[in-house]
Amino acid sequence: IAFDLGGKWLSDRQRYSAGIMIQNLGAQLSSLGSEKDKLPLTFRAGGSARPRGANVIFSGDIIIPIDNDPEFAIGGEYYEFKPLYLRLGYNSFGTNYRTAASTDNWAGLSLGAGFDFRSMQISYAFTPAAELGDSHRITLTGGF
Repeated sequence: IAFDLGGKWLSDRQRYSAGIMIQNLGAQLSSLGSEKDKLPLTFRAGGSARPRGANVIFSGDIIIPIDNDPEFAIGGEYYEFKPLYLRLGYNSFGTNYRTAASTDNWAGLSLGAGFDFRSMQISYAFTPAAELGDSHRITLTGGF
């Protein structure tokens, strides 16, 4: 059984935001063998900023799993053409997709676009993952 715990801060003019999160708090109730494994506890912290006079949002995260090396992610979203959004990002975890002989320097990079339609947003992202192949992700997000 596990749960996540987090908090978010938003500035008065909504130009800056920050958040923290702890993922996988809990314990394994039973095991297949004689030993129970620990849950992959992860700490996250991040923030974003919208510079005055620019139609862009910059964001960054640091991800610290207890059983692995820290990772970071950075990105930006350009929204001059609302309802169309253009996105670009990089995640250091992408370097894990490369083998020792890999020459793919694009692993970890992602680019995408989003489009508002009524109370929903349709988003597309493309992420090259070296020897694992390319990833295409389509997301539909909405509210009531």
